[in-house]
Amino acid sequence: MSVPPLYLCVDCGGTKTSAVICDRAGQVVGRALGGASNFSYLGLLPFVNVLQTTVEQALSTSVTLSSVGVDSSLVGKFASVWIGVSGVDSPNDIRSLTTTLSPVFALPPGNKLQVTNDANLLASPLRMHTTLKSAVAVIAGTGSVVISFSRGDGHDSQTQGPTPFKEMARVGGWGWILGDIGSGFEVGRETIREILARSDRLAVYGLPATTSSDSPRSLQSRVLEHFGVTVVPDLFGVLYSPDPMPASLQTLSSMTMSDPSHTPSVDRHSSATESHPTSLLPRERRLSQLTPLVFQAAFEDGDELALTVVHRCAGSLAHLIASVLMPTTRTSSVPRNAVEAASAALCLGGSLVGIAAYRDLVLKELATLGHVFPVVEFVGGGDVATAGAKGLAAAGNL
Repeated sequence: MSVPPLYLCVDCGGTKTSAVICDRAGQVVGRALGGASNFSYLGLLPFVNVLQTTVEQALSTSVTLSSVGVDSSLVGKFASVWIGVSGVDSPNDIRSLTTTLSPVFALPPGNKLQVTNDANLLASPLRMHTTLKSAVAVIAGTGSVVISFSRGDGHDSQTQGPTPFKEMARVGGWGWILGDIGSGFEVGRETIREILARSDRLAVYGLPATTSSDSPRSLQSRVLEHFGVTVVPDLFGVLYSPDPMPASLQTLSSMTMSDPSHTPSVDRHSSATESHPTSLLPRERRLSQLTPLVFQAAFEDGDELALTVVHRCAGSLAHLIASVLMPTTRTSSVPRNAVEAASAALCLGGSLVGIAAYRDLVLKELATLGHVFPVVEFVGGGDVATAGAKGLAAAGNL
């Protein structure tokens, strides 16, 4: 009995590997989760081992394959394969991986076997909407990045094969110190900045930093409670205390402190707030973890401060997206890699844009800027591999 065409997509991330197999109709017939598979952390051979193990597990769960008694070998099983890998950005890495994996699946590089950065998986709806010319992938979770794609130009110089997508531009993705616009980190940072700014304004007018009208349910009250402080200035002690020491340095520190001749230094900026549990988190997480508090205050309680913050952050994310789009007004020079929103799919992934209320704010701001997408899809939710496999199946039926 012959095996029907199958389509495999694997999302190789820093915390887990997700493999999904679809049949020609786009129905999921097998899936599995494996260990972390960030390529830059693992290196080539350990990465391939995690990938193969996870795909073999997905094959073992497939009712379609078990019904025809097919072994778990990867050779000749799939009509096409798409592997999105975190930690892969350079042409050399992509070429090396593609060359290694081609004999594993017995597929030639190009449309049959694609190896890309994992962010590219968000563009999978472009495969299913054949009338659209391009896609804009937006990741907005703890961090943020925007990548635009057009339909492939027929040849990939990295893999020496045909390609369905061509990356046009990538903006953002600068990390929490320099960027992460519209992300969970920015929501937390802007919340603290707004609280501090309002406290400063009260001081200018000679008013107390907190007033009796400040409800215990207000966002400011909940933020202060979250960090274990009672007044706004004490936030500095929690937020600026050093990052927790790595285990190796803690061991070294303990060895140093065991020396009776060692006299510990005293940090005159330290305070009791540094002993609060949030001080044990890396500094960027102390801010990004505020996002659930802010969203609840804004979208459930209608808190004015919270609404100010989420509107500001949604607006900044919309402007980041707009930076890869064709300007709506005439300019002296046309950006050659910009795409038209009117002929593109907006593909969203990440925890923040997974919240419908926040997503709607971003779309509303984009419309205000003159950018309306005919297709908007949330591809996140931890199931990007499913969207990728369905996209492969849709393309295989054309």
